[in-house]
This record gives sequence, structure tokens and C-alpha cells, in this order.
Amino acid sequence: MWGPLERATIVKEYREVEKLNAAQISSLIGLPVSDVNSLYRAYNAYLQFSEETGVWDPSYFSYFVEADTPRLREFLGMLEDGRCSSENRHLFYEWIQSENGDAKVPRAIDVRKVTKVLDDDAAYDIFVNTDAGVDDAYQLVKGRRSVNWQPRVRGATTALLNIPHSELAQMEKADLELISSLDRALKEVLENLRRLKKE
Repeated sequence: MWGPLERATIVKEYREVEKLNAAQISSLIGLPVSDVNSLYRAYNAYLQFSEETGVWDPSYFSYFVEADTPRLREFLGMLEDGRCSSENRHLFYEWIQSENGDAKVPRAIDVRKVTKVLDDDAAYDIFVNTDAGVDDAYQLVKGRRSVNWQPRVRGATTALLNIPHSELAQMEKADLELISSLDRALKEVLENLRRLKKE
């Protein structure tokens, strides 16, 4: 049974030697057109990596299969044929290579985490400018996104709206300060939101 690299080699030959289009190749090898195009791009990106680094190791091919996503294609400057035009490709090469088992992206499947890290400034900064691997950077993203704030806000809103009038009349200075702190927090969040919408 053919593996991804073998299928990609065949796709490249059909495409560049036989001059077949993706739909024709799809019918010949029984893969969806999207998979044909993805294998073609990944194979050429892998070849470029090998040519530029001198590393001819088939195990790296899977990294480029995983990198064939819209976000990573943008980051790498991946062209229609899979060749990468952005200098960011050299960063990617560094991330996936390992001499002592210490690659920043140790497994091909971890490339999926890179996509998330790219869209988080703090996580990306840690990933690129420290010894942190993609798992460490991804945990930062995951931790930030795992904060389930909506139920807490709903709960606070409900609690405020259901304070009995008798308690309102008896509130002390500390109680008023607590409610005022919520007001200040709300204004700050709304201001940050407006600022982000303008960017």
C-alpha cells in the first residue's frame, strides 16, 4: 500500500511529466482533488526544504503535509506549486529539525499546534524567542482560551439585577465599592474591545 510520500511522488510525476491536471490525477489514483493538490504542494515544499538544508530525510515529509493549511501557507509564503517564498520558511525548518531530540516541533502532528500559536502574540513570542517548544507555547494559548467567562458574567449580571430594594437601601461603602469595581471593569473591557475593532 502506498504511503503519503509515494502517492505524492506519483502525483508530481503525473503533474509535471504527464502534464495531467488535478482532476485527471484524482480519477487515476482514487484521491479527492483537494488531496491531490495538497500532496503536490507538500512534496514540493519538502523538496525545497531538502535542497536548502541538505537534509534528505523522508520522515520530514509529513511535516509539510501538516503545513498545508491556509494559515501556514500564508506564513510560509507557499505558492500554488508548494514552493515557499517567505523567509519564515527558514524558521519552520529550524523548528522541525532536531539533533538531540529537542526540536521545537518534535512530531509532524504538532504542526497543528503551530497554527494556533501563530495567531497568539504572546505564545508566538515565547515560542520564537525562548527555548520553549510548541507544546509550551500551545498550553499558553489553550489556557487563555479555556477561560469560561460567559457563565460568570451572566451570573454576576443576574445577581446584580436581583438585589432586593431593601438590601440596596442598606448597602455600606464596601458594597458600593464592590459594585463600582464591576462598573470600572466593564468600561475597561468595552474600551479594549472598541480598540481591537479599530485595529
